[in-house]
Amino acid sequence: MIITVASGKGGTGKTSISTALALVMEKSLYVDMDAEEPNGHIVLKPEIKKSEDFKVPVPYIDPSRCTFCGMCSNACRYGALAIVKKTKKIIFFKELCHNCGVCSFVCPVEGAITEKEEKKGIIRYGRTVEGVDFIDSTLEIGEGSSTQLLEKLNKIIERDYKDFNVIIDSAPGTNCPVVEAIKNSNFVVLVTEPTIFGLNDLKLIIEFVKSIDKPFGIVINKQIEKNRIIHDYAEKEGVEILGEIPFSRENAFLCSQGKTLIDCGFEEKIREISIKIINMVKKSKNNFSGDQK
Repeated sequence: MIITVASGKGGTGKTSISTALALVMEKSLYVDMDAEEPNGHIVLKPEIKKSEDFKVPVPYIDPSRCTFCGMCSNACRYGALAIVKKTKKIIFFKELCHNCGVCSFVCPVEGAITEKEEKKGIIRYGRTVEGVDFIDSTLEIGEGSSTQLLEKLNKIIERDYKDFNVIIDSAPGTNCPVVEAIKNSNFVVLVTEPTIFGLNDLKLIIEFVKSIDKPFGIVINKQIEKNRIIHDYAEKEGVEILGEIPFSRENAFLCSQGKTLIDCGFEEKIREISIKIINMVKKSKNNFSGDQK
């Protein structure tokens, strides 16, 4: 089972919820897919067993061999290459390159375009004292997109962790990295907070999750007594609320010290949320099987 914990905005408590779920579930793997700012290691404190560089092929055009025919720039769907025939100038926009290799594939001159591997990030593997397997990734400073790095993480999960309960801690928002974090999931946990901003961004990510037909539920973090803003919306839209984590200054202080929600006394609540998730996943699978029949 793969569960992605996501939210429409930052600071709602994705890492608090995802790390806690990883701690209560059996044979779990926690994957931090917020590659621009991973912080799950601060909470879970894993022992890092190994790390590896994530590299991608970057095209290099040799101006002494290039005929400036423009076939490479015409084939590049991302606009990462521009060939100025009159002045015989090659312009490469590294930030737009998706490292797909089509430019070297279509080039008619042998050796005019070669590819060199370039480091884009790092992937770390570890394990916590509680027995949770751990993976996180960090994008290199100055890199514009983490999508390829997250694609690599998904391949690692599919290859090496098929029989694990995988908890993915997503980046905030509804951008491409979030799409990559959610696309292989069996269930999406949407963490929100009971504020106008929280509700606005919750609506955006619910619209997105519905568009890709993923089962989901809401966890309200930092819930304040008598605040019904998220409840009223969920009742109106027929969205399942999986659970609530109440707000208190003590909880905020403990979390700021790198404590988990389990340390804060919410193990029972997190277990209740995990049971609801498992039941909803089973239900969604049964419905899918019935549709196929």
